[in-house]
Amino acid sequence: MEQLSLPGLAPPPLSTIFVALMVEKAAARQVVGLGEGLSRGLGLKCKLRPQHILHVTLKYLGSYAEVPWHLVEDAKKHCATAARFARSFEATFDQAMSFNGRPNRHPLVLTGRRRNSDLDRLHRVLAQAFGTGGSKTAGGFLPHVTFGYGPTPFDVLEVEPVRWDVTEILLIRSLVGKTEYQELGRWPLGQ
Repeated sequence: MEQLSLPGLAPPPLSTIFVALMVEKAAARQVVGLGEGLSRGLGLKCKLRPQHILHVTLKYLGSYAEVPWHLVEDAKKHCATAARFARSFEATFDQAMSFNGRPNRHPLVLTGRRRNSDLDRLHRVLAQAFGTGGSKTAGGFLPHVTFGYGPTPFDVLEVEPVRWDVTEILLIRSLVGKTEYQELGRWPLGQ
């Protein structure tokens, strides 16, 4: 996507908007520790993500040069609807793996060995609230936490389980390349 700018003025930062579960603080510390241990243990020079932005993406809404505020307002309504019909649950992630990525930049992620039916249910409820279906999740939704980026891929490894109580969903604006999130909304589950 090409951005136009005026001479002497920097273009606005690209924004990504998504609905997410943020990893609770103690669990985020554990994720960072796992990332550091894997980086050392596998001999990889990994760039780990800061713990305050670790999350599970539930619904990606796109990347924009200018934030489409009408889309944000609609997303807030959909999130509120979904949150009313969802319930709190415990998320568990007990495997580390890498996804294919750009050369020297493979996403390093935590996933779960078993499907988390509560997380799948929340994803379906959110998809239905957004009007995008969601009757099937097994093929298109792989819950994961991206904890860093590494130069080479690696196979699935079992790790000490990371658990936290999921009690809310958030609408996030990420300023691409700045490791900065802006909270656009927050909804407790089941209320």
